[in-house]
Amino acid sequence: MDKPAHFAEVDAVRQYASTLNQQQLQCRDFGHNWRPHTAARRADGGYDRSLICRCRTVRMQVLDQWGRVVSSQYAYPDGYEMPRGIGRISSDDKGVLRLASIEHTLQASADAATRAATKAAKKTAKQTAKKTTAKKSAPATRSRAAAKKAAPRRKAGS
Repeated sequence: MDKPAHFAEVDAVRQYASTLNQQQLQCRDFGHNWRPHTAARRADGGYDRSLICRCRTVRMQVLDQWGRVVSSQYAYPDGYEMPRGIGRISSDDKGVLRLASIEHTLQASADAATRAATKAAKKTAKQTAKKTTAKKSAPATRSRAAAKKAAPRRKAGS
């Protein structure tokens, strides 16, 4: 496969991607996934509303009385925007961000599996310790057969 023509820029994007958290990488990879945040009716019959995304970006919109978008503004969390001088995100840059998102997801899955295995091992160790402690502290009991042998026999009718 050919290396991207603007390899130096791709390295800058790779460095930028390493600073993003998983939610920010997902938005760079899949696009924003907006959900309602706030809304208010305007005096002119329109609406102001804000939407929020998993990456904590906020989209502020002004809508007219028929629900058409009049204007939109965005407030990005610190570190989300590309550093100045890199330029627009090209398809090669998008590929770098996509791979960083995948690597982050794989690492998060591996971390979750490790945590689950550690939790299960601790639970097993705790149960084993509990059983061992219970055996040590349990009073000595005789088996039924031993108890029968040791018990005096009663004669019939006595």
